[in-house]
Amino acid sequence: MEFIKAHSARILAVVSAALALVVYYVPDLPDALIYAFAVALLGGGEVTQRVVVPARRNIPPLDF
Repeated sequence: MEFIKAHSARILAVVSAALALVVYYVPDLPDALIYAFAVALLGGGEVTQRVVVPARRNIPPLDF
């Protein structure tokens, strides 16, 4: 769990890139599935921001 907290922005970037590659190379995916993943990534970005930014400012992060 510490690895995820320490590298959450990098993990989100890898997942985003992987999703982009899947969408490009698998054209038969339903649009609703692609939109759902995009919304989930946006939510993940928000969580990443709440974890990474306070750590850089020495502010205790939110407990999830």
